[in-house]
Amino acid sequence: NTNDVLVKVHAGSLNPIDIRICEGYGANFMFRGYEFPLVIGRDFSGTVVDIGTGVFDIQLGDDVYGAPKLHQPGCLDYICVGLDCVVQKPATLSHIEAASLPYVGLTVLSALKELVVTSKPPKRALVLGGSGGIGTFAIQYLRAYGFTVVTTCSSSAMSLCSSLGAECIDYKTQDVEKELQSFEKFNIVFDAIGAVSVEWSSNILIKNGYFVTLKSPAVENVDKFGTLNGLSTSASTLARKKLERPEINTRWAYYKPDRRGLLEIARLVDSGVIQPVLQTNGVYDFNDVPKAFKALSKGSARGKSVINVS
Repeated sequence: NTNDVLVKVHAGSLNPIDIRICEGYGANFMFRGYEFPLVIGRDFSGTVVDIGTGVFDIQLGDDVYGAPKLHQPGCLDYICVGLDCVVQKPATLSHIEAASLPYVGLTVLSALKELVVTSKPPKRALVLGGSGGIGTFAIQYLRAYGFTVVTTCSSSAMSLCSSLGAECIDYKTQDVEKELQSFEKFNIVFDAIGAVSVEWSSNILIKNGYFVTLKSPAVENVDKFGTLNGLSTSASTLARKKLERPEINTRWAYYKPDRRGLLEIARLVDSGVIQPVLQTNGVYDFNDVPKAFKALSKGSARGKSVINVS
């Protein structure tokens, strides 16, 4: 199309949603009508090799990064995407590093941007699951907007999360609920792993605070009940939670393409505010994608797994 960009991909990355998709997540919502096999991967970084006639701010030979729409994969030799999914990559990053950021970054911006820019002091946030790709980005993003951040992680991830600016609670050896009672209440509880409920967070949030979770029932409800019934069931669930806990605002976070978001991420990276976090030994050759997938499926991630496509 006139607004499309064709990219020679140098690197892509894997995300936990790739595991869920292989287990059937989104079969009737995101992938209805698509034929197998589906290619996995949600991010890309590469070089522009062709552009549509309506593209003016990206040129042939530009190094770019982005994340395609959910029904498109990212781990390909070449990817054709619309302008809403691609911008020039951060100048300070390699393609390997840049490929680790788009999906997690845009998910975090979708979840938190509106909240962080309007929050008033004291700015305090709890990130549940701080060591994964989304958690490590969320900690840095919240810190960039002046938040004090507390996170849960295992003891082996404490040094990583602390280096990003968070105070850590070891969920394996400490009683998280008990430990949180010693902290001031939070403006935001961001559940990056879908581990808790709004009821759980009610005692640690300020009045009119926000509980934001990646565990949205919308996709699963559509898969189970169909589009109309699934969406109406999800809307009813959200309305019921608001009635039950009127003092708490509940938000379901999800990835969505956002060109301005990609530009903001690049700006934050190039200004030194946010850095990519890659797993130790987390860069895999293209032929080793099955190994990367197996490692990711074990959980306990420390940042992102990246595929060296080229």
